[in-house]
Amino acid sequence: MRIYDLVVLGAEWGDGRRRGWLSNLHLGAREGRTGDFVMVGKCFKGLTDELLEWQTTELLARETSRRGITVRVRPELVVEIALDGAESSSRDSGGVALRLARVRRYRPDKSAAEADTVDDLLALLGRGPPAPRSTIDPKSRSQHIGPTRPSSGLSHRRSRSVSDSPLESQ
Repeated sequence: MRIYDLVVLGAEWGDGRRRGWLSNLHLGAREGRTGDFVMVGKCFKGLTDELLEWQTTELLARETSRRGITVRVRPELVVEIALDGAESSSRDSGGVALRLARVRRYRPDKSAAEADTVDDLLALLGRGPPAPRSTIDPKSRSQHIGPTRPSSGLSHRRSRSVSDSPLESQ
């Protein structure tokens, strides 16, 4: 499992049990040369009812436009995403799509400028900057290229403890 800090670019209104909440997050990573954010995937897993309620309020406060069921927002909120890998994508502008992504928590301690880059994700495909090491995922037996981040839930860049608030739920 890999942990990345990505930026929320938008969200879709949920249906069924999630009706009335912004649920399916549109996630972005920084493009290294320009610093602009590009779409790298969507994620709706790992969200509790409490987090969905908080997230809906926060995203609506940052709304810039709507199109159909999608609400686009200012790229200000950083969310910690766990994923099993990445795949090449011609659909997402970053050229990479997240594989089995799930929300771990929001990162109020980080600014969008501190989010991970597209190159960090491309390193999983062997197309980014040289990776310091590779690991084998025992579940899928597929090779992951790039820096290994701890699976304990603590990023190598984090120095504070995890609390029970919806911003930081595991």
